[in-house]
Amino acid sequence: INTTMSCEGHSHDHEHQAEESISLHDHIDLSQVFCLNEHTHNAGRRILKSYVERFNGRPTLQSQRDPDELPELLLHVPFTEAVKVHSISIQGLASLSMVGLADGEPTSAPCTVRVFVNRSDLDFEMAREDLEPAAIVHLAPPEHMNDIIDDVSNSASDRNVTVSATLDYPLRPAGRFQSCTSISLYFGGNFASMATDQLLGHGSSNNNSHQEASVDFSSIEDGEYVPTEISYVGFKGIGTSHKRRVVKAIYETRGMKKDHKVPEGNFGASHGFT
Repeated sequence: INTTMSCEGHSHDHEHQAEESISLHDHIDLSQVFCLNEHTHNAGRRILKSYVERFNGRPTLQSQRDPDELPELLLHVPFTEAVKVHSISIQGLASLSMVGLADGEPTSAPCTVRVFVNRSDLDFEMAREDLEPAAIVHLAPPEHMNDIIDDVSNSASDRNVTVSATLDYPLRPAGRFQSCTSISLYFGGNFASMATDQLLGHGSSNNNSHQEASVDFSSIEDGEYVPTEISYVGFKGIGTSHKRRVVKAIYETRGMKKDHKVPEGNFGASHGFT
């Protein structure tokens, strides 16, 4: 049975859908995946689970805990060959989870992601401010799935079937994702940080209506940020059979300004989409 339920900006991939063949998990070069600001070394690699493992709540990726800093994450995912990426799936545990850490400290699911194509040189400043992403995806709160699962369960002919689902977010415009050798994902905040920003008078950069989570954030200390926590990231699309070329590079242990002079008037970086 292949059924698809759509909401604004995403579709629901139910467990009984026969779509495993278009998962790009086997095309990910896991040995080269890295994540900036992750709480545990290689945690970013561990949430790139196989399609059949996408409902496993553990392990997770969390940002470093610092109540005074934005809970940012920058996940770089290279592929073993150029791929066409049609959609992305991102799962968090809850808009506010009190079981994300062993000590019971709260965590929160991401609310937006900025998607960059073929950029392995990103840092937080570039991803946050300097470069235009190929796409910005507004994520639905994890609680959104509860109603969807209830609807599907109630309409199922076999009441004993356990229904699970993930959200697939189409990447648009599609032309920017036709020849991807890598995808970089910048998570600039979470649902709890949206509440914190509103409390601090910073407002919210996300006006998408389905972003509003019906969650009580009063347990968070005023003006403090909680870590972002993600349990799964997956991609769907097709391979192109064009292998990624190995680039030989020499890295400096300490870059010196005198060795990297920029001609006058040639500041900044140029980039484009293919």
